Amino acid sequence: MGDDKLADGLLSNEIAADKLDSTTLRQSIRKAIAKNPLDTCVVLCGTALKNKGVQSLLDAVVHYLPAPNEKEPVIAHEPEHYNKTHLRHPKKNEKLCMYIFKVLHDKEKGPLAYSRVYSGVLKSRAQLLNVNKDHMEKVLQLFRVRASSYVNVSEVTCGDIVALSGLKHSTTGDTLVDSRDTERVKLQEIKIPPPVFVSALEYESQKDKPALFQAFKTLMAEDPSINVSENPETGQILVRGLGELHLEIFRDRLEREYNLRVKLGKMKVAYRESILEEKEHSIRFQQVINGKPYIACLDLKIKPLTYEELEEELSGTINRLLHLNQGEKGTEHKDTKAAAHTPGAEPKKPTTGQTIAREHFIQNHPFVLEMDITEDDRFKLFYREFKKREELKRTGKKPEAEEEEQTPKEEEDPTMEKLKTKVSHYKHLKNPVEEIEVEEYEDEHGQDTLLDLASAPFELLQAIERAIALALGRGSLLGYPMFRVKVTICGGKYSLARSKPMIFEMAANKLMKELIDSASPILLEPMMEVEVITPTDNVKDIVQDIVSNRRGRIDELNSYSTKFGGVSEVPRSIITSTVPLSETLGYSTFLRSISKGEASYTMVFKDYEPVSQSKQKEILANPYDY
Repeated sequence: MGDDKLADGLLSNEIAADKLDSTTLRQSIRKAIAKNPLDTCVVLCGTALKNKGVQSLLDAVVHYLPAPNEKEPVIAHEPEHYNKTHLRHPKKNEKLCMYIFKVLHDKEKGPLAYSRVYSGVLKSRAQLLNVNKDHMEKVLQLFRVRASSYVNVSEVTCGDIVALSGLKHSTTGDTLVDSRDTERVKLQEIKIPPPVFVSALEYESQKDKPALFQAFKTLMAEDPSINVSENPETGQILVRGLGELHLEIFRDRLEREYNLRVKLGKMKVAYRESILEEKEHSIRFQQVINGKPYIACLDLKIKPLTYEELEEELSGTINRLLHLNQGEKGTEHKDTKAAAHTPGAEPKKPTTGQTIAREHFIQNHPFVLEMDITEDDRFKLFYREFKKREELKRTGKKPEAEEEEQTPKEEEDPTMEKLKTKVSHYKHLKNPVEEIEVEEYEDEHGQDTLLDLASAPFELLQAIERAIALALGRGSLLGYPMFRVKVTICGGKYSLARSKPMIFEMAANKLMKELIDSASPILLEPMMEVEVITPTDNVKDIVQDIVSNRRGRIDELNSYSTKFGGVSEVPRSIITSTVPLSETLGYSTFLRSISKGEASYTMVFKDYEPVSQSKQKEILANPYDY
């Protein structure tokens, strides 16, 4: 595992131990670490409390770890084409590529983006492109960080870690490249777990609110795993994070750095809500507002989804965004191109970056909304273009030229093929579906005709989708977001004179509440994957506690032995289990006491699972305790 040549020389007395110098030893340790980086560890002594050993640690980094130019090139991919990868070598003459791993706000210098330069050279006052945000950024100053002091430099190169000032849109996990670079590539993003704890935050005075929300904006830019929202109905501020300590540090920073006196309420688990049954309901919603009659007829269907079903529902969108399984066109690696065009070749497995991007996309899309009101292909084409333009208006971005989709497709109607190229150039978009009268009715306000929803104005259809998405953001049990459900707009009727987007929003909101209530709503709780490393003697007690007291289940149990001083072997076990987050509070204290301090554990978010019926009744009976 180490330097075999040096070891053989010492054992055969060809090299005298008293003649061995520190340089030779360091080179030998450096070789061992480079050869087996996962199995070799340098142990140093020190104490942060007494500020001892810091210099030795810094020297060890220089002596034993590989220099940036000794590392392998980093793999970057194009944002919209995960199969199109590019290598960035740690060289000065390479294209600039850098990664923001931390954002901090300095009182004097403002926001500073701590970044590592993977390739190329960066100079102050340079114009950069944030690939993740698709925003131009200008670097005002470059700083080398020396503890609490900053040294201004004019240039940094590959391998350097630097703080950038002047960036306005960049956050943790973003990739920066030269604005003149035609290859827009980004590095693998940090996988940020969803916040699983929630707490209400209280502040002293209403005058503190503007400063408080400005502090929220700053702290969330520094830590993307923190989420702050305000309940529109109650005005209550809810803070979500990864644990009790995480939220307590957040509160402490508000007081210490921003002089804002705040309190955190009782820590609660961030549940989700879902349904057990598939239901379809209709509504005929009539309302008189300011003496004017309005009407909206809507038919909706809701059904629960498993993770696999949700992934399948979203697979078309994911594959289109990530360009998976599409022949690998444009990929730089020759073997990939060859495989893509070989008859009978298996499709290439997703890379780690693609897998993370897929999981991230599914995590951020907990429900599916489908419109099934017409089979007219023109409708889908026009409506998609309409929503795209509305999104561009909202964000203020300029439309970009789209690449032609590379997905294998069936022979298409030549008329539709021509229409695809024309629709983006139309100044005004109108629903192409022909109006069909489906009902004539008369009431105290006069006669009217209802038309099939398929021909409704796009603004009205978008209002329905907006209302459904809003309703899914707040479940019927405890107001938690709905999770893994699919809502289908099956049909409806509208009036040219009496139907407006507002009335359909009201109808959709009312119908969604009825649908969710009738579909057997359930609570979902966050489940954690807990890995315990313990002496084998304690396995029985730990397993019994997980299964009997913490509503968990054992997934895997492995044993191994460790040696101390090469003399005695200590049998140890690794217990992998799935445990509800609510049952892990205080677990470290229990583990230390039962194992006399020898056991340790790690915990990561796994998934959401249904709460048992008895536990759900208990939670609903005392919602403020949970």
